[in-house]
Amino acid sequence: MNLWGRVIGTSVGVFGGWFNRAKTKVVPTQRAVPSTVRFPLSVEVIPGKLKVKVFLHDVLYENATIPCWTYLTDGLFAHKQKEIIFTLRRGVGQRPEDYPRDFFRLFSDFFRFAEKGQLVDVGNSTLFNEEGFYGRKDFRGIGYVEPESFPGLETGDSPLLAGISLKNDEALIAWELALTRVVALLGMRYRYYPCPTWSDLDRQPVASLAAMGNSILKKVARVGVRASFYHERDHLFLRLFPPAS
Repeated sequence: MNLWGRVIGTSVGVFGGWFNRAKTKVVPTQRAVPSTVRFPLSVEVIPGKLKVKVFLHDVLYENATIPCWTYLTDGLFAHKQKEIIFTLRRGVGQRPEDYPRDFFRLFSDFFRFAEKGQLVDVGNSTLFNEEGFYGRKDFRGIGYVEPESFPGLETGDSPLLAGISLKNDEALIAWELALTRVVALLGMRYRYYPCPTWSDLDRQPVASLAAMGNSILKKVARVGVRASFYHERDHLFLRLFPPAS
């Protein structure tokens, strides 16, 4: 399984007035919820190296209540990788204790890549093979965006990176073109800037390779360039050098 990604874009354009940030509230589950498990719970995925905490909560989006699990890693930052937070919508009929265990294996793989210095950040993506993940062929990858501040979730002090699911061709588009393209389309679909940071595995894809066959992005020539940059007072200064002749 091809898991770790490469940088393919790190910013999203600002949209016009039609685009409003939805009001979102996370309600911690300490209320009466039928469950045989007490949340949040902590799972030791790699003994002494990696733990994953699982939260049970609701996201209030517009007029809907979305039941979710949130996974939060603890141990990646020891290898300079931001901790991963992944919020997953619970499906119809799924009980609180039915949180998918497959994600623990995925986070374990992420840890192994981080050990090797293969890191991801905002704008990166992870591409799965054609078998997909979690028993779903349409779950083809994960994109990485800025995390949201979720009230009720104990996230600690380590820097975080939010993962969102990529469906079908979205993963290939993010990998070959830019994650920002998919993020923008998700934001438009849900009217949520820049995009929802929870994943709904039952949603419909927002992009396809067929629909983007004539995209101007695919017509842009790719050239090799040399570049240098430095960071000063919250500004990134980039210098490009012409290609070697």
